[in-house]
Amino acid sequence: MSEIALVSAKKIRLEQAAAAGDKGAKAALLLGSEPTRLLSTVQTGITLVTLAMGAFGESAFTESLERTLAQWSWAAPYAKEAATIIVIAVIGIVSLICGELVPKRIGLIYPETIARWASRPMLWLATAAAPFVRLLAATTDLLVKPFGRGNNDDPPVTEEEIKGLMQQGTSAGVFEANESRIVSRVFNLDDYTVERIMTPRADMVFIDLDADPADIEELLKQSDYTVYPVVKGDVSNVLGVIDSGDLLAHQLKSGKLMPERVRKDPVYVPETVSVLEVLETFKRTRASMAFVVDEHGEVLGLITLKDVLEAIVGDLGDEDEPANSDATRRADGTWLIDGAMTLDRFRELFPAVSTFPSEADAAYRTLGGFVMAELGRIARVGDTAAHDGFKFEVLDMDSKRVDKLLVAPPHEETGV
Repeated sequence: MSEIALVSAKKIRLEQAAAAGDKGAKAALLLGSEPTRLLSTVQTGITLVTLAMGAFGESAFTESLERTLAQWSWAAPYAKEAATIIVIAVIGIVSLICGELVPKRIGLIYPETIARWASRPMLWLATAAAPFVRLLAATTDLLVKPFGRGNNDDPPVTEEEIKGLMQQGTSAGVFEANESRIVSRVFNLDDYTVERIMTPRADMVFIDLDADPADIEELLKQSDYTVYPVVKGDVSNVLGVIDSGDLLAHQLKSGKLMPERVRKDPVYVPETVSVLEVLETFKRTRASMAFVVDEHGEVLGLITLKDVLEAIVGDLGDEDEPANSDATRRADGTWLIDGAMTLDRFRELFPAVSTFPSEADAAYRTLGGFVMAELGRIARVGDTAAHDGFKFEVLDMDSKRVDKLLVAPPHEETGV
């Protein structure tokens, strides 16, 4: 019971109990850190108990049972042998049930409690039988040495184990499904490159200092962003970023719209960095927008703090944006979906959909990108692609970009 409890007990719970002053938990941690000593002590106790049961049990019951069997003439010639076999069998069964199966089952049910309760007596036994335990431990180590020590550098807990615990906790109702999804997404932050969640260069909304002030005012009226890239001429010449609140405050004071007066220096990140590294960059620079560049310094797109947050909690949308504005379900069960919808956003609509081909390699991050990757060329209206029972048909193109898709889900999928 004690060894099963010590092996099954969660180390973190024992550490918490030990930190609170529980001496039993401290003893359990000490024994757990010395597996050879633990097994030697347990085996010593089991051996002593087994020998005692065999010696006293056999002598106490065999003679009495032999006399009973001898009363029957047909059993008398075999009374001694039969009595010995029966006593050994009964002692073995009782020992197996009461000494092994039941205690170990209890140890599995209450591992931390049993570990704290049994560890101190086990330490006393280990101390009392120290010479014998040391002999057993040394012999065991000597015999095990040819097999190696195993990988002792393994971390105490892995990412996959935590994910597995979250899934078990979600199934058991300990965690909400959203909590499990958020934890899983947090683990993915270091695996996803910034390209996966950035706004591509072609979709960037920016303020051009060469533009007429009236055009800039109209852009600000039509757009819902709070921070804008500032360029001169085109996106190849990024000068910085502007907070629309700062721009409005300066205009109210000066009476003029002068973006260059409230411009902040740009923050750049390479396309190869992870989303987690971008988050660290935002924390360090206090910026909320960064420009993604390739190895030649060309701007590929931009990423905002909101993009990182959405990578963790899912699509947030805008305050005045209706829910599912990028996806509309039609009467026939098909969906009209924006080609720029990210794969993660699509999975929010259809949670059962599996990983897209080459998604792990960040070959694309949108449904439009998936369709083009499947086609191997620039898409045209009417082109189709399929994945996991879903059919994707191109309804509209915006130059070389997929603008609208008609998505037909499998019959069992309705979307959320």
